Amino acid sequence: MTELKVKVGNPYSVILEDSLDKIGSYCKGVVQSETIAVVTDDNVAPLYLDIVKSSLQSVGFRVVECIIPAGEKYKNFDTYKKIIDFLATNKLTRQDTVLSLGGGVVSDLAGFCASSYLRGINHIIVPTTLLSIIDASIGGKTGFDLPQGKNLVGAFYQPKLVFTSISVLKTLDNVNLISGLGEGIKYGLLLGGRCFELLESGLNEDNFLEFVTLCIQCKIDIVVKDEKEGGLRKLLNLGHTFGHAIEISSNFNIPHGVAVGLGIDKILEYSTLPQKEAERVKSIIKKYDLYNYMYDENKLLEYVCMDKKRGKNDSIDLIVLDKIGKCRIVATRIEDLQ
Repeated sequence: MTELKVKVGNPYSVILEDSLDKIGSYCKGVVQSETIAVVTDDNVAPLYLDIVKSSLQSVGFRVVECIIPAGEKYKNFDTYKKIIDFLATNKLTRQDTVLSLGGGVVSDLAGFCASSYLRGINHIIVPTTLLSIIDASIGGKTGFDLPQGKNLVGAFYQPKLVFTSISVLKTLDNVNLISGLGEGIKYGLLLGGRCFELLESGLNEDNFLEFVTLCIQCKIDIVVKDEKEGGLRKLLNLGHTFGHAIEISSNFNIPHGVAVGLGIDKILEYSTLPQKEAERVKSIIKKYDLYNYMYDENKLLEYVCMDKKRGKNDSIDLIVLDKIGKCRIVATRIEDLQ
């Protein structure tokens, strides 16, 4: 078992166990609920819903389940309303808990439902994808998309617990694994050192847990210093401004983590990274097959302009690279983007 503590205003732990069937006892230790509403999607439910439900029931929780369609295109108001209606129909109280079981779409949606239902009830996250384990589950970002852009509705709402097992990655298809690695490249560039070296030398069964732990700890360290993205936390948007635009312009056919990796490739054009280091970054992007995904560059600027991070004077904060392991925030005018 690995435990990493997130010491924000409402502190919680990130637990990596050997199996999901221990979730019940961990939940019992952090919430005083009668009912836990498990929100999951129709891809994850056949794999893990019974295991999680059984474990929760074994320690005395009443469990109700809400299964939503899988995919970013369902991260919208209609699905939010479906979950909220489900919570109300099942009469959850302020002492009860929403447990999100799945990837980042599920935890973002379920987390926002938990934050807004009855003005806030408990939220527990059980991430089941690499991307959600190393990124989406940590830091309290919740919300959903609008036709005008990604994550335009949301709130910061920290969970009571993040619990998962590396074993869930065995059921990931190649697309989801690559997507997680796209987000992992971001952490390799933020941290440099050992994290980048692992990506460069190649991930395997012997070093994968170390890599995942380094990524999680990197996000925790940043979130603890800047819980609500007042400054430092913006570094976590490395690759995301162009990445979100790539994602939306592809009608979400390019997965989020892949789009982030391609967004990192694009941000190299605005960075001061030495040529040799830029080539190392591009080699890693190629190594993990991110260049296999094509997008229309002509559409990017239109969607960049819709980014929620757009600021005053028609500018947007870009996260650029000075070297591997050193990034900085640069306010850039939209008209200067290409």
